[in-house]
Amino acid sequence: MIRPKGTLQKLVLKSLVDAEFAGNKNNWQSVMGCLINLNDALIGWNREKMSRVALSYMEAEYVSMFEGIKDLKFIYMCLTFLRFDI
Repeated sequence: MIRPKGTLQKLVLKSLVDAEFAGNKNNWQSVMGCLINLNDALIGWNREKMSRVALSYMEAEYVSMFEGIKDLKFIYMCLTFLRFDI
């Protein structure tokens, strides 16, 4: 991303995560999803079934949040390595 001279605003990195508890009624697996935005532009997304069965809505949301934070941290580290201000 190239910024013109004089515009030194910081980049804003945001993540939105959600989970569906026991979305598949055949095997009771939950589904989780994650959206990652950089300055209000979608740069990444992920949707997958959880590898194990969650026992509650809270557990499904917690696992989804953890996975989203891992993705967000990876992108943050890449942008920091490229010397972007976040």
